[in-house]
Amino acid sequence: MITVQKEVIKRKFEMKIKKTVALFDFDGTLIRVDSFPRFLWFYTAPLKFLQKSLCSIPVLLKYAFGLVDNHTAKEKIFMIFFEGTKKNEFIKKAKLFSEFIIPHFVRDEAVSKLQLHLKQKHQCILVSASIEDYLTSWAEGAGFSKLLATRMEVDDNGNLTGKFAGRNCEGPEKVRRLKETLGALEEYEIYAYGDSKGDKNLLEIAEHQFYKSFKKERRYPD
Repeated sequence: MITVQKEVIKRKFEMKIKKTVALFDFDGTLIRVDSFPRFLWFYTAPLKFLQKSLCSIPVLLKYAFGLVDNHTAKEKIFMIFFEGTKKNEFIKKAKLFSEFIIPHFVRDEAVSKLQLHLKQKHQCILVSASIEDYLTSWAEGAGFSKLLATRMEVDDNGNLTGKFAGRNCEGPEKVRRLKETLGALEEYEIYAYGDSKGDKNLLEIAEHQFYKSFKKERRYPD
């Protein structure tokens, strides 16, 4: 009997204590709106915004009819607006958007939940399809330890090509980036917060799923 008890104690001692990580989507989850069109409006002068928006209509129609996927459509629109833009100029305006515009759209209940995780010393990671550069400053200020988001491709002259560096960070790409960052996800107790189909994969790897809710655990609908 004593031998069995010692073996149980030994196994418990050898078991790794799981670290807790909280994963938050951004658009529609932490904030009430879609940040991408608002960033385009913030960045671009009104007349140019109108011109570039008209140029984007064929892409939007193709996406609406399922002729192109979300990655392709978003990248093409990004290219229409930003191809050839100097990286330094882009980052400067992105920082202003991050610090002065994003706070107006943040959900109070989202901040409360984030702060609760932070008080419990949980690692908090922002995982978003939005553009990395206009999330960075806000995410750091909010207390996130890591940011996984869509990244821009930059040419040798320091200009944006308009293409993304890698995939748009949505769906399976969110999980791939997370594994790339954390390693074996089995070593973590995961909380995940999301609101859309693009968060389905992220929610499904979590023990604690919060789909369109910060108060009650809710699985992504089958």
